[in-house]
Amino acid sequence: MVKMNRDIKDDLRWRTGVVLENKGYHSTAVIRADIEAKRISIYVNGNQRRDYFSVILQMFREINNSFEKLKAIEKNSIA
Repeated sequence: MVKMNRDIKDDLRWRTGVVLENKGYHSTAVIRADIEAKRISIYVNGNQRRDYFSVILQMFREINNSFEKLKAIEKNSIA
């Protein structure tokens, strides 16, 4: 999440995750990696959560596409 470091909320980051906040979208996001399951989860809350989620997802897509042999699978789960 280095590319989105400007959005890190109050230095809330740890080895496998980060809390992001975007005041323009009035939204926050929690991004967590599960190393064993090889999964990254993104939870977004706020007034424009869909828009902020789209920005985060686009960033992940750009990163994933920069690795030729990486096969990333997107799964949607609305809880």
